[in-house]
Amino acid sequence: MKNLIIGMVAALGISLSASAQLTFIGGSEAEAIPGNNDVDTVLTTLGLTDFVSGRDVRFDANGQLDLFFLGSESGFINSVEIDGEVVFTENPDAITSDPFVTDFITTIAITEGDLFSDLGISFSSNRGTPAAFGDAGFGQFFSPQGGNRFAVGFGDNTGDGDFDDLVFGASFTSAVPEPATWLMMILGFAGVGLMAQRRRKALTA
Repeated sequence: MKNLIIGMVAALGISLSASAQLTFIGGSEAEAIPGNNDVDTVLTTLGLTDFVSGRDVRFDANGQLDLFFLGSESGFINSVEIDGEVVFTENPDAITSDPFVTDFITTIAITEGDLFSDLGISFSSNRGTPAAFGDAGFGQFFSPQGGNRFAVGFGDNTGDGDFDDLVFGASFTSAVPEPATWLMMILGFAGVGLMAQRRRKALTA
């Protein structure tokens, strides 16, 4: 049955391998997560072990970018803003227990070709130094293998260099159906076709 499905997919020209949906562009040379980062356990568990600054992300498909709180370690009250509007304010010194599942922040609609740097995402603080993309207090965490997830860290006191004063994760979901969805659609069409054929045979008999 599996070989039949694969054959049908191949005949229709549908790739079973997930296409790249993100392209990481430029930025500083990758380093390890700063040793004094208090959210490192969450980031390492997610495979986001490369730290960079100024690396942009291009979205190569229409879809949505979901933001989730991952953790914070700060004596200040820090917030995530989109185009100057606060969408999340931290509970200081907290770590998520279920990354990318609980602690949802918001969803951003993505059009193919959008750049992360153009989404208007920034950090603000009640006493620290605010930061937007490209500023010293704005860093990112990536997987060396790529994938559709990354994290963004804020250093509200840029002198400590740990980027854990507020960390959120970003997960991109393409609007293009995944291979499993294509398979379900194909099986559904095939089932409808078989039922129609049997009905015609029954009527002819």
